[in-house]
Amino acid sequence: GITFENIAVTVENKTAAKISGMMRGYRTPHTFLEISSEKADILDVIRLFTGPQRIKQSNKSQNKAQLEISASVKQGSLGSFLFENAEATIKDRSNVFTLFPLDFNLGKGTATGRVEIDKHRNNLLKISGQAVNCDADSVYQMLFEKKGIFRGTLSGDFYIEGEETGKQFWKTSQGGGHLQIRDGAMRDLKGFAQIFSLLNVSQLFTFSLPDMDNEGLPFSRLETSANITDGILHFDDFSIISPAINISAVGQLNSLDQTIDSTLGIKPLRTVDIILSRVPLFGWVLTGDEEALITALFTLKGPAENPKVSATPVSSVTKTALGIIGRTLGLPFRMLQKTGEFLTTPPRPGETLPSPNEETNN
Repeated sequence: GITFENIAVTVENKTAAKISGMMRGYRTPHTFLEISSEKADILDVIRLFTGPQRIKQSNKSQNKAQLEISASVKQGSLGSFLFENAEATIKDRSNVFTLFPLDFNLGKGTATGRVEIDKHRNNLLKISGQAVNCDADSVYQMLFEKKGIFRGTLSGDFYIEGEETGKQFWKTSQGGGHLQIRDGAMRDLKGFAQIFSLLNVSQLFTFSLPDMDNEGLPFSRLETSANITDGILHFDDFSIISPAINISAVGQLNSLDQTIDSTLGIKPLRTVDIILSRVPLFGWVLTGDEEALITALFTLKGPAENPKVSATPVSSVTKTALGIIGRTLGLPFRMLQKTGEFLTTPPRPGETLPSPNEETNN
């Protein structure tokens, strides 16, 4: 075999590393390496194993060479994604590249992941991971290379796979995940600003909502599970718990053309004595000890950054979507139906609506 000691190497003029280890055997070589780097671009490393073959093999026999690398990186990047203090094991066996286990730091948070590329299946790329107590704003900016929509402490896990060829990856992507952000804020969402305008909450309530443009909407918890199919992200339990307003949503986000199609349930909170004293017809949509307005239904459709917003008739919302929104907001299905009817067909001046007791009797 061959022993390697204190070898210095540079890949693509970006990644500098020191290598030591050994190779045993020649006909079917087994190579074991230890690699350390102060700064590394992981895409450079991956391309070493997945790039075009310089020599086409005349026979179809399987490559039995085996490679195992124990790697550590103080500062690393994967595209626009930046991390620190990474440790990983790299294996290349039978034309399957595996990066696992992979542990690293994201700011004050930690993350672990797995990357696999199957060269037998058109370089099928599989990525899975888990993040704990990371900065949501930083993660969003690194992933999407734009100002973050969410602030707060992010934790979650995911799995996604697709053909490893640029945009083709998202077109063929399949997977799912779960996300939670605590003690944060949501900003730069014009759709929500339109909803608050339609509700005219500033006139109805004795409290004021935050400045969405500057402060964002503060929340104690944002949570959702989702699955992705051919680049379309489907979610059916998106929820935001906030001191001012609770939000639930079902729908889909197209990652290819950046469009959204979603139904939202909005539940403003706090006491609303002003409604009881001045707008009696609202009494039938009040419930609970705090007499909070129950809900309003809206649709968001179109470009994700600036969707068209409209009040939604209950008749156009599936029972499944209504049930999910109701469970998330803690509302009975019947009450969601009546609230939706009021929003789309408000009563005429002087007309009163049945009380909750009358509705129950009927």
